[in-house]
Amino acid sequence: MLNVDDVKQLLARGEDQVLSLYLRVDPTLPDNQSPVPGWRSGSGIALHRLAESLPEADRGAFNAIQRRALDFLTHYQPHGKGLALFYSARSEDVFELPVAFEENTAAFGQPVIAPLLWVMDEYERYLVVLVADDEAHFLTTYLGDIGRQEAMASDRFSFDAPRQRLLIVGDLENNAVDRFQRNVASRVAALMRDLKADRVILGGDLDAARSVLEYLSPNALANLVGVLPIQLDHSDDEIMGLVLPAALEYERAKELEIVEDVITRARTGAGGVTGHDAVLAALDTQRVDVLIAPWPLERGELMRTLPVQALQAGSRLELVRGAAADRVRTVGGLAARLRV
Repeated sequence: MLNVDDVKQLLARGEDQVLSLYLRVDPTLPDNQSPVPGWRSGSGIALHRLAESLPEADRGAFNAIQRRALDFLTHYQPHGKGLALFYSARSEDVFELPVAFEENTAAFGQPVIAPLLWVMDEYERYLVVLVADDEAHFLTTYLGDIGRQEAMASDRFSFDAPRQRLLIVGDLENNAVDRFQRNVASRVAALMRDLKADRVILGGDLDAARSVLEYLSPNALANLVGVLPIQLDHSDDEIMGLVLPAALEYERAKELEIVEDVITRARTGAGGVTGHDAVLAALDTQRVDVLIAPWPLERGELMRTLPVQALQAGSRLELVRGAAADRVRTVGGLAARLRV
């Protein structure tokens, strides 16, 4: 699955004649259900417009690279919703993603990585925990996809014998349930670390989930999206249908918190800057910890260079939408939290 290291490898080659092509290949989109799917015709339109915009000196290299990309697309059958291609004279990189990009676009020159960083920022890795009194299931979501990781069972029941034969009553049963919920909370902390999941969602039996909530680590509590009405027998699609809206709402709220914090820092001189010139100057001197920009990025040079500068400086790029994006625009279009 796509990660930041994949993007860094694209940049590490130092190539400056790269065809970057982003396509919305989601077969459920109406435009993609015709005999000639919209992504195929869209790729042709995007490449034609790109060719017309290039200087004469670049057209020979572009045409040779474009032919290879078009040959790939001629035989391509979508396995996801988004497709990103990066073709140069010496390399080919293909990323199939379970989320769709916002439009079909093409560019030539240094790799355009902003849309890749956007989907990774928008659809972060979440740990979803579905819990009952005697079982728990751990899932992760990332880039709009879902995967089942592991399950736990309480030791209060022996699964070698029918449950009805067991006699566990009163305090003994309560203690077993409590111990199991503590173990689930402990496993949440470990999986967040091991799977690099930044957010947590609880579901399953709501009473059991709220009990686990009491034992979560401070880090898990600080990054808890909420307790959602997800049943243990829900399908993966049903789970994603409940998780994704809550996750995106949570991301919008967290983005606004980050933006307001940085603006306050900038106003008080306590480790923040705002505005294009001040932010780019701080980025040039590698003083930026978190770079905040509204999405979509401005067309042109900023779309191409800003994400590259951020990665090369070791800065985290936070691409924000909605109220957070509007707020950044009121202070000059860019904001940054500085390194201590």
